[in-house]
Amino acid sequence: MRAVSNEVMKVLQKTPMGRWSFRLMCAFALLALFTPLIANEMPLMVHYEGRLYFPMVAECPETCFGGKLPLRTDFHDPQVQKDIAEKDGWILWPLIPYSSGTRDHDVVHVAPTPPSLEHWAGVDDQGRDVLARILYAMRFSLAFGLSFALICVMIGGTLGAIQGYKGGKTDLFSQRIVEIWSSIPVLFLMIALSSFISMGFWSLLLTLSLFKWVALVPVMRVVLLRTRTAQYVKAARMMGRGTWAILWQHILPNIIFFPLSRLPFLLISGIAVLTTLDFFGIVLPDEVVTFGEILLQGKNNLYAPWIVLWGSFSFMAFLVPLVFLGESLQKAFIYNQSRV
Repeated sequence: MRAVSNEVMKVLQKTPMGRWSFRLMCAFALLALFTPLIANEMPLMVHYEGRLYFPMVAECPETCFGGKLPLRTDFHDPQVQKDIAEKDGWILWPLIPYSSGTRDHDVVHVAPTPPSLEHWAGVDDQGRDVLARILYAMRFSLAFGLSFALICVMIGGTLGAIQGYKGGKTDLFSQRIVEIWSSIPVLFLMIALSSFISMGFWSLLLTLSLFKWVALVPVMRVVLLRTRTAQYVKAARMMGRGTWAILWQHILPNIIFFPLSRLPFLLISGIAVLTTLDFFGIVLPDEVVTFGEILLQGKNNLYAPWIVLWGSFSFMAFLVPLVFLGESLQKAFIYNQSRV
């Protein structure tokens, strides 16, 4: 298994498109991981009367900064900033001092407003920073897409492996079920479900995975139909090993890269369905920001083209490297298929 992985990585490293796509996705993953430190309405650090406060870690009421009420401190309030400065204090803000739902009430013009030094990508029709919302949309989409892809790999990969390994009536019966299940119009079904079920992250993820796992079954079925006749599988059968032992201990370590090569495309599928559903405004609550919600904002405010331009550009920049990475992985695994 280690030898195969080394060969695959060598082939992938020789592909410029796959190499740069992998680096871009690692950069997007790091950006999503540290989004709360990059775009947040709370300061990174506050120095007041010789003490340091970390509002992102622990809530700091107004009483900590000379206020009289134990309310949540609004660090964007000019009076709060003035009180801190009078005590020789200072505030260290993130690069973007706004969260996805923060409304800037100090914008000069009526929202939406075009890009400026304060809001690099402009402000939407509710006074929220577009760039901050894009970062949080990428964070949510990446978390949802990865979770969706892993669930599909576990369910579809396992059932496809059993179907291909057993063959015969098991393969015939299972294939008919997969064909019927894959013919269900998932998008319309999700629209119907959302009309009487309040969808959140987990409910949407589980519902979507329940109908999308079939995408990996044909791949694993074909691989197992070929692998089950290999010499090491025949030797394991002659030694009296059971079906699950052969699948998990002998076959899976040698074919694990085949289902993994489908991960980028499953991730794209999950993000695309999430974006489509939220574009129609029929699934997730308003406080959850996705690329679909940003594109919907752009459609509803065509006189503010910066919203749709920033939203569509960031969405394409996020998905295109995934497509190139998936294609490069498939080429690498097909090239090494004869050695597995």
